[in-house]
Amino acid sequence: MIKGFTLSYSKGSAWLTVYPLQSEGRQVYSDEIRARMKILRIPPVRNTLIENIIQEASGEAVELGPWPGGEVLSARCSIEVAEDRMTATLTVTPPRPGGEEITVPLIEAALKETGILAGVDREWLRRTGEEKIYNRKIPIARGADPVHGKGSRVKYHFATQRIPYKELLYGRIDLKELNYIQHREEGDLLAELLPREEPQEGYLVTGVTLPAREADKGEKIIPGEGTLLEGERLLASREGNARLEKGMVLVEPVVTVNNVDYETGNLDFEGSVVVKGTVADGFSISAGGDIEVEKCVGRARLKAGRNIILKQGINGDNEAFVQAGGSVTTKYGESSQILCEGDLIVREALMHCSLMVKGNLLLAGGRAELLGGSAVIQGSLLCRKLGGIYEPNTSVVLGINPEDLENYKKLLGSIEAKRIRLDELDKKIGLIRKGAFGEDNREKLRQAEIQLEEEAVLVNGEVKEMVARSHEMGRAMPVRSESILAAEDRIYSGVQILFGFTEYTGNAGGKGVPSTVLSCHEGVIRDRGFDRANPPRIVPVGEEEIPS
Repeated sequence: MIKGFTLSYSKGSAWLTVYPLQSEGRQVYSDEIRARMKILRIPPVRNTLIENIIQEASGEAVELGPWPGGEVLSARCSIEVAEDRMTATLTVTPPRPGGEEITVPLIEAALKETGILAGVDREWLRRTGEEKIYNRKIPIARGADPVHGKGSRVKYHFATQRIPYKELLYGRIDLKELNYIQHREEGDLLAELLPREEPQEGYLVTGVTLPAREADKGEKIIPGEGTLLEGERLLASREGNARLEKGMVLVEPVVTVNNVDYETGNLDFEGSVVVKGTVADGFSISAGGDIEVEKCVGRARLKAGRNIILKQGINGDNEAFVQAGGSVTTKYGESSQILCEGDLIVREALMHCSLMVKGNLLLAGGRAELLGGSAVIQGSLLCRKLGGIYEPNTSVVLGINPEDLENYKKLLGSIEAKRIRLDELDKKIGLIRKGAFGEDNREKLRQAEIQLEEEAVLVNGEVKEMVARSHEMGRAMPVRSESILAAEDRIYSGVQILFGFTEYTGNAGGKGVPSTVLSCHEGVIRDRGFDRANPPRIVPVGEEEIPS
C-alpha cells in the first residue's frame, strides 16, 4: 500500500509525516488528515499548519502539538521485581499503530518509576531500545549478594580425609585407590596459606545495601614434626607419610618392607607401616600410625593406632587378630577377630569372624555378605545378604558400644560365678548343720561354719552390689536411634539380630526376610522394605543429630 501520510505519538505530542509524491507518497488532502486526527482524538490545530506540511511533503515528521491521549498507543514497559528484590525482568509490549516505539530513555524512565536503582544490565537496556525487542522477558537488573570477608585459609596438598565416606555406600570399592599412606618426599609442598578476602557489600535492585561481615581471624598453618614452614608455605623436611592431626600437619616416618617374616621379624614402629607383600603366619605388626598390606594376610596379629587396609583380605584360621584405632578396610575377612574404633569396610564378604565395631559395618560392592560369626556394631550394618541357608550361627547386635556390652557381659558372668559360689557355701553350711561330718572335731566344724557364713554374707553383698551395677550399666546403654540394619537382598532365617537387648523375630522360619531395613525406636523394632531407588542413609557414628 502506498503511503500518503502518518500520524504518530512521541514525547507527548502528535507528529505528522507527509510523504513526497515521487517516492512512496500519494496526493494527500487536509480533510482526510483532520478526519484521522478526530478518530485518534488528537486536539485540532490550525489548518494552515497542516496545509504547509502537505505542501512541503518532506517525508519528515513535523510536530503538530500536544496529544495527551497518545501515550496509550505507545510501547509499554512492564517490570517484575522478584520477592527477594534480587532480580527484575522487563517485558515490552509493542506499540499500536501510531504509537511510539520503545527507546532507551523510555526504558530508563520506567525503571526509575518502578524503583530499580541498581544492578541494571546496560547491554540488555541498549539492545532492547535499539533493536526493538518486544514480548520477551529480559533480565534487566540483578542484585549482588554480599561477599563476606574471609580470613586466610589453609590449602592442603595431601588428602586430609583418606576415605570419602559418601562414595563408599551402595557402590563398588576399589581397594587400590584407598591409600591411607600419603607418601611425600623431602621438599614437597604440604600446605599453603591462601590470602585474606576482604568483605564486599551487596545490594538489591532497589538500591538497598546488603552489609558484608568482616573477615574472621582466619586459619594458621600449624607445623608439626617432619615439616618446615617457609613464609606461607609448609614443606616436608623429610620423607614420610603426610597427615593432619588436630589441625597440625605432620610427616611421620614410614617403614616399607616386602614381607613380614623371619627376615624382618615382628615389627613394632611408632609411625606407619607398608607391606608390599604379606605377613607370614605367627608374625605381628604394631604401628602407631597406619598399616597397609598389599597381599593376603593369614594367622597374624595387626595393631594400628589409626587405620588398617588389607588390600587382598585376611583368612585367619581362628588365630588372626586385627585392631585399629581408626577404620579397617579389607577385601574380605574369614575366621578372624577384628576390633576397630572406626568403620569396618568390606568389599566382598565376612565369614565366621568375631567383630567389634564402634563405627558402621559397611559391606559395599561385590558379594557384600556377612556369614556366620558374631558382630557387635555401635553404628549401622549395610550388606546384601545376612546369614545363609547353611549358616545358622550368625549373631548381630546393633546400636551399642561393643566395649560397654563386653564389660556388661563380663559383669553378668562375674555375678553368675558369685552365685555359684553362694550355692556351694550354702551346701557346705547345710552339711555341717546336718552333722554329715559326724560329732568328732565339733569345735573345728563350728569354726568352719562361721567362716563359711561370713564368706557367704560377703559374697551375697558383692552379688547385690554387682546386680545393682548391672542395672545401672543396662540403663546407661541406650540403643543408638540412628543405627539401622539394611539388607539389600535377604536376611536368612536363623540369624540372631538384636538392637541392644531387643531381639528381632521377623526372620524366624522359612526363607527369612527379603530386602529389608530394620530400625529400633523406644524398644520396638520396625521393618520396612529396602528401596533401591531411595536407599537408606547411613549416619556416621559421631555425627548424630542433637535434639533441640
